[in-house]
Amino acid sequence: MIVRAILVGILIAAAEVLNGNFRIHFLQRRFGRQRGLLVSFFTGVSLFLIVIWSLLDWVGPKTIPDCLIIGFTWSIMLTALDLYFGRYVFRLSWAKIGEDFNPLRGKLLSIGLLLLFCAPSLFFTLR
Repeated sequence: MIVRAILVGILIAAAEVLNGNFRIHFLQRRFGRQRGLLVSFFTGVSLFLIVIWSLLDWVGPKTIPDCLIIGFTWSIMLTALDLYFGRYVFRLSWAKIGEDFNPLRGKLLSIGLLLLFCAPSLFFTLR
């Protein structure tokens, strides 16, 4: 189960990288930075929810605790990806990266990660 969860996590990460590129190259140019970030949040969440809904049965959780492990794995993977891109690709300071996780400053990244953590359990329960 965990190997399949990691493979799906890589697919989610790839979708989120594409979403980030779409945000930078299209959404922010068309709507401005703040509105582009907001639209990108919803497209990113939609992408990972579609992937999770489509592939959760293949991953094979048998219980809610399995789903929590899967959600935790995906959240850690995406957090690591965000930290890597922020620090080493975009060369942002740790303080600036920290701001991106702060919903009190209008940043929705941590909310997206929380949804990513909860989604497997939610979809497992709905099925």
